Amino acid sequence: MDREIGAVWELRRQGTVLARITVTGEDERALVGTFAAEPEFSEVAPLFLAQCALGSLSEPEITDTLVRVWEGLYDSICQSMVLVGPSGPLEGFELNIYDTDGELPQPGREAVAQFDWGYRDHFAWIAERRNRFRRN
Repeated sequence: MDREIGAVWELRRQGTVLARITVTGEDERALVGTFAAEPEFSEVAPLFLAQCALGSLSEPEITDTLVRVWEGLYDSICQSMVLVGPSGPLEGFELNIYDTDGELPQPGREAVAQFDWGYRDHFAWIAERRNRFRRN
């Protein structure tokens, strides 16, 4: 039900809907959908902008410090917001949002969203793998 095309997810903070995501498909590891921001999304947009910027780094650019920054952003997002799908709330999610210009969406403009859950350790895994191979 949550992964079906047309399913609607809501990004909420303290009961307020910040955005809606309508599922349009799936890629190899995440759901893809149309993201429609509400005016209140602008209050949290900087968190997603920073997380998306870090998420676009290539593996050699990721340092232990950046891993800690990314994890802090992830924790801030997941502790203050919830993604609610047809089956109910989902805690612990990664949400990447881009409009046609590669920027975060503004209210009234649609964007593309890619999201999935359980990726808190993704950056740590990259850094650990990099460090393990760098030492040898």
